[in-house]
Amino acid sequence: MQGLKALVEKVVDNLRVNMIVLGGLLFKKIAVTSLQPIGCLPSYTSASSFKSCNESQSALVELHNKLLKKVVAKLNEQSRVMKKEQHFFIIDIHNAFMTVMKNKGSKRFKNPMKSCCEGYCGRSSDGGKLYTLCDDPKSFFFWDEVHPTQEGWRSIYSVLGNPLTDFLTKP
Repeated sequence: MQGLKALVEKVVDNLRVNMIVLGGLLFKKIAVTSLQPIGCLPSYTSASSFKSCNESQSALVELHNKLLKKVVAKLNEQSRVMKKEQHFFIIDIHNAFMTVMKNKGSKRFKNPMKSCCEGYCGRSSDGGKLYTLCDDPKSFFFWDEVHPTQEGWRSIYSVLGNPLTDFLTKP
């Protein structure tokens, strides 16, 4: 776990460096996404019959997103002090995912931690499929072990919409 924490810190530091480089190229608005709740992906929730998120994965994501918030706040402060008129922004997909998964974004997902496609999605062997598909993909948040369905993304964007649009369109 200690090695993973060091990796998370290195990843966030690399994001910081990349945002500084983009700022040096005179971009005025620079956005980066938070990490989605990886511990809540079907690949991790299957161990609990799709009832709860994996705590250790969730803790690493929480650390990443916490460090990222500090980096973005510091870059915005430096930009303000140096009068660069640049703005750094986090597209908080973690919050959007969690809002939807807790059935606040959409009531249509019976079990948002379960995927529509189960097994080895898209794979076959000797002509036989190695997966099964649900009857109604619109009632599932996840398509497979990691990717949201179209309806899942629609619900995520319904949470992200206004803050993201404001960031992109306002000076």
